[in-house]
Amino acid sequence: MATPRSAHILIVDPDPELSNDLSRQLEGGGYRCLHARSAADVFDRIGDARIDAALISAVLPDLPGAELGDLIMRTLGFRIPVLLMGEDDSSEAMARLFRDGPVCFIRKPVHFNLLLYHLERTLAQERADREP
Repeated sequence: MATPRSAHILIVDPDPELSNDLSRQLEGGGYRCLHARSAADVFDRIGDARIDAALISAVLPDLPGAELGDLIMRTLGFRIPVLLMGEDDSSEAMARLFRDGPVCFIRKPVHFNLLLYHLERTLAQERADREP
């Protein structure tokens, strides 16, 4: 697995402005980013792409974000950390989301430093879990 700052991050959000802003900031920190606007777009783009983690909007035009994270992992054939981004952080919404397996929830509007903290922590933990 890549070191946290050289990781490949899939960003899935229907808002091109948010997606581009996150990508610009992450790439400035050494990450590599791949964009998609919807679930269908993800599967058109991932092919042989290396993906170390995914930032996925909880609400997409064609599939809930938590379900997309599971489908991505089944397509890749291995588990990756999924960080969901959204506006509804009620306890009921969180219970539904975390039942489907994301690592954490980032509230929109996204505060980049908080997102970066969770992403780096998640990637470091994932790397530690894979080491013998």
